[in-house]
Amino acid sequence: MSEPYRNAPPESATKADADIREALHILASPKEAAYGIWRTFATDQEVLHAVLVEISQVVLARRLQIALKETGKTLEFVVSNRHLLNMKGVSIGSDDISAELVVAELRRAVAGVRHIKIDITERAPALSQNARSLPVSALLQRVQTEITKATPPLGSASLVDDIKTLSKAWIDCVSNAENGESEALSVLRRFSDHCVSVCDRSVQVSIKQPRLAAMTIGKDMLLIELEVGDFKLLAATDTKQREQLLSLWRTFVAGLNSEPA
Repeated sequence: MSEPYRNAPPESATKADADIREALHILASPKEAAYGIWRTFATDQEVLHAVLVEISQVVLARRLQIALKETGKTLEFVVSNRHLLNMKGVSIGSDDISAELVVAELRRAVAGVRHIKIDITERAPALSQNARSLPVSALLQRVQTEITKATPPLGSASLVDDIKTLSKAWIDCVSNAENGESEALSVLRRFSDHCVSVCDRSVQVSIKQPRLAAMTIGKDMLLIELEVGDFKLLAATDTKQREQLLSLWRTFVAGLNSEPA
């Protein structure tokens, strides 16, 4: 009978080494980059932020793949030195690359997605010498600008929340966030692309700015358009909510008029 290999480590030592390697791998992996597992998020904004943070941490050339569970689609990015060089899975050409367009397309891609999985599919991918690059910092800055614009100005947040509570559906015209019943949303989407003003066809109570407009659609739906600074909200509610909404608006305007100049 042949003698066992003298230098073979005992089974327990091999397992211990594997456990140590696994622990070191976990410690060395950034928390944001949980590769190969499904990660859960509460909102579209959280998903978009996670994607951008992930690619912003890439220094060496990498090809990243991000699976979107709810849609079954996949996004692919080629990133190097915290610059986006190429991407697939969105409707944008390499000649059209800009922070505004990329963020807009990524928002559309992750709409309704709550679970994503990130993987590195290629290390040191071939990079085109003529490829246009976009710093990921520009994408993060674009998102922050949109968030700032989409945040109701100080003093109007309560009014916005009250209108949303009374509504069947609403659409934030700046961030394109939306919520509510599908039928009411379909009506609002007709107005959402350009946030069409309904002022000329409405019964309205307003000062120069902010502005509230209300228009009856059909027998029992009331379309509300609220503008406060750069913030715009479209909402659909029952016509029976008209007086309550206008009362909220009058209270808001009275508060503005009572502030010292």
